Amino acid sequence: MILLVFAVLLVLVIVLFVRLVRRKRGAPVLLLTEFASAAFSLGMARYYDSLPGYGFMPGLSYLGEILAGVCAAAIFAFLFLVSVCVLLWRYWRKKRENHEKKTD
Repeated sequence: MILLVFAVLLVLVIVLFVRLVRRKRGAPVLLLTEFASAAFSLGMARYYDSLPGYGFMPGLSYLGEILAGVCAAAIFAFLFLVSVCVLLWRYWRKKRENHEKKTD
C-alpha cells in the first residue's frame, strides 16, 4: 500500500516537472511538492521504524517499508536537486540572453 502512495507521488512530481519544462511556470508548486513528498517519505519510514516487530525476527518486520520510505525520499531529494538545477540554468540562460541584447 505504501509503495502505491510513493508511486502516485512520483507520477505527480514527474507530471509537474514536465509541465514546468514545457510551460516555464509552476516552479513553486513543483518544488513544494517534491519537498513535501520527501518529508512524507521520511516520516513514513520513521513511523514504520518505531512500530513494534512481530515473529521470530522482530527487527526485520517492517524493513521493506522502511527501505521503501528512505529510497523514495532519496529519489524525491534527487528530483528536487534536478529541478533546482533546471531553474538555475533557465535563469542563467535568460540573464545571458538579456545581457547579449543590451550589448548589441
